[in-house]
Amino acid sequence: MKNEMLTYAEAGIRLGVVKSVVHFYIKRGYIKRKKTGIPASEVTKFIKNPPTKKPTTQELKDLIKERYNAGGITMRKLGDEYGMSESLVSKIIKGTR
Repeated sequence: MKNEMLTYAEAGIRLGVVKSVVHFYIKRGYIKRKKTGIPASEVTKFIKNPPTKKPTTQELKDLIKERYNAGGITMRKLGDEYGMSESLVSKIIKGTR
């Protein structure tokens, strides 16, 4: 079978994370991407050998802010996804935290 290409969403489903986290992994260089998409073999390689380094606090804040400003997601949903309270998410977005 030829190596199939995945979209960000499909790769996210396989990894059990959201698209923006997949983008974060690509930006960090954990997963290599081609013009046509993400090779399935890269995703399997990543699942077998995940990086131990988690995103830093600042990167996490930027990610939350970016996702909220992109629209289509409530503060509450973001809070549930990242294991935070709705008020903490709102503070991060406002920049008071």
